[in-house]
Amino acid sequence: MMTMDIDHLLAEDHGRLRADLVRIRQNLSRPGVRDLIRAFISDYEMHESIEEEFLLPVVREYLGSRRNPGLVQSYEEEHERIWGLLEQMMDALNFTRYRELQKTFFDIAASSEAHFAYEERVLFRVIREVIEPEVLAKIGERAEARMARFALH
Repeated sequence: MMTMDIDHLLAEDHGRLRADLVRIRQNLSRPGVRDLIRAFISDYEMHESIEEEFLLPVVREYLGSRRNPGLVQSYEEEHERIWGLLEQMMDALNFTRYRELQKTFFDIAASSEAHFAYEERVLFRVIREVIEPEVLAKIGERAEARMARFALH
């Protein structure tokens, strides 16, 4: 299998997470939804970790103080918000607070879509313009190895 650049790898993963969200929404009132939500949280945590470990340092380096510090800061804040929502969702799941679980699910679905769209339409375009293809490929390779270890790909 050919290695993907980090942006293509993450965009492909967005597709998988979007499909998970649709599956959860379709099963929200069914008993088995808890397992779907648990799997989604686990997958999303891995996705966010990959972004923070592999993509964010490069974004900081290439876009930080010199070019676009606002973009980097808002991206970091967005990640903090998503971690918070994932935590709320897990709490609601663990304590069987169904109404809160539903609300948090819809919050996370909306936030995720906005986050994915921002990365795909803005951030990935910007990094393609300023970061060498070899660097994107190398990061993609490392991220892919990490995902493979956790059997996500």
